[in-house]
Amino acid sequence: MLAHSMKASLSAVSSIATAGVPRSNRLRATSFRPRTAGRRMSHCRAALTRPEGSKLDWYEDGNEATLVLPISEDTKKKNIAIKFLPTRVKFEVDGTPQIGGHLDFPCDPDDSLWEIDEDEEGERIVRLMLGKADPGIMWELLFEDEQKNLKEITEKVFFDIAIDEEPAGRIEMGLYGKTVPRTVENFFMLSKGTLGKSPDSGVELTYKGSTFHRIIPGFMCQGGDITAGDGTGGESIYDDGNFEDESFVLKHEEEGLLSMANAGPDTNNSQFFITTVPTPHLDNKHVVFGKVLSGMDVVKKMEACGSNGGLNGEPTKKVVIADCGEIIEPEVA
Repeated sequence: MLAHSMKASLSAVSSIATAGVPRSNRLRATSFRPRTAGRRMSHCRAALTRPEGSKLDWYEDGNEATLVLPISEDTKKKNIAIKFLPTRVKFEVDGTPQIGGHLDFPCDPDDSLWEIDEDEEGERIVRLMLGKADPGIMWELLFEDEQKNLKEITEKVFFDIAIDEEPAGRIEMGLYGKTVPRTVENFFMLSKGTLGKSPDSGVELTYKGSTFHRIIPGFMCQGGDITAGDGTGGESIYDDGNFEDESFVLKHEEEGLLSMANAGPDTNNSQFFITTVPTPHLDNKHVVFGKVLSGMDVVKKMEACGSNGGLNGEPTKKVVIADCGEIIEPEVA
């Protein structure tokens, strides 16, 4: 528990002092790394708008976000009006607004500029380069219309919960596989429990039989330590040790969200937590990857077994994932 107390201060929900256990090939060895590997990410949420059907596109390039809009041969510089403000961009072509809304993370007007140029196909374009006021922040999404499918559920799983060996009910959860596919795959496969034993630790790579070792009422229920059971262990399905923070685009804005527990940046393994209230102070530190679809009453039963003893939150009763698995939807005829 000494390791636990040393790590606890790293985050309000971190309780894992994860051993650097080497992995051998286990499950589809992957070389996937997000474009943000090694950087802490933040998200310009519900920021800018563009007209429906607009060809205005953008990409991030280090300290800048670059916006590109095709224009006709007849469009002259005098027909274009652009003004950079810290949280807004005024952009009109022939009197028609091209951008609305605002930026949650400001740009630096003195480090922003625009030009008329040609793209690789020789087509005329307007290029806007927004200098970031904080270069350390990644703008994952810039326009509201990019956010429509963030919470699309791609897989569903269940936990059957037992409290002091008595059945407490089932929790059904939906996972956001399009937004954080690597994080979801890890949780999904551990919920299915079909991988067998880890060649390294020798434990079954499944949540079945594991406990919720840390429950703090009015905060969250944390579990998933499939190796040690007390918050000092955990093991992912991947062969490259702890895996990276895939994205912070989803926020801890309501109860019943699934999010990864960690011991600092890029230290995800099998440990996770379920929020019982909104926890915005965890945004940009923990990866949200799903939500409770049904069985929140069961989560509340679990929460009632918690304690407020500092960051420890040792449950007053034993809360176990008695069974778990994939929810397979019946085929529609």
